[in-house]
Amino acid sequence: MNCKFSLIIGVLLLCCRMAYGQGSDTLAMPKEPINTFDENGRKTGLWLISHEAKMGEPAFYEFGHYDIGRKTGLWYKVDAEESLLAIEHFNNDVLNGEVRYFDHGLLLCIGHYRGLNTDKLYDTFLVVDPVTDTLVQRVIPSDHGSLKHGEWKYYNEETGKLAKEEEYQIDELVYSKEFPSAKIKDNPDEALNEEKPKRKLRFKKPSLKELSIYK
Repeated sequence: MNCKFSLIIGVLLLCCRMAYGQGSDTLAMPKEPINTFDENGRKTGLWLISHEAKMGEPAFYEFGHYDIGRKTGLWYKVDAEESLLAIEHFNNDVLNGEVRYFDHGLLLCIGHYRGLNTDKLYDTFLVVDPVTDTLVQRVIPSDHGSLKHGEWKYYNEETGKLAKEEEYQIDELVYSKEFPSAKIKDNPDEALNEEKPKRKLRFKKPSLKELSIYK
């Protein structure tokens, strides 16, 4: 399934203000202000941030909401060609919950993170010991931020079939299974040279001044 999104669609989704003109397939820009600070100088509300290319990594945009200066809820990453790269869920400025990763807008992976309480030095929680099947208490330094925890599924971007599934408990792999009929490409960069489906919708794209992008 092709999940190629326009940058503007993502902003509209976050604002929950998708507005189609009557008899038109053009999307209007939301009226919600973006890139604002609260009275204490902390980022708040919807933010759209641009990241320049560096260290061999391509440029990309990310957008989502801040609450008292911390990322919260769904955040989206989009490349310079406006193809979806990631949908991630944050809580208290760390990854927590389901994440989805894409290549040229095509789904590659669905996984789950457990966010740690970074307001404390350590976080404590119970997990099931995969050997004894009993509950054990684990204490983890909170500076780890987030840990893989739960089910991770990897897909073949050409067929959309499940290629591999794994299960983690606080960053430890406890289960893994591959599906040979949907082999993952050995070289993910091969997908960059493939022809991708064209967009079917037209979008009214704002100027940089309208977006007020902060770096």
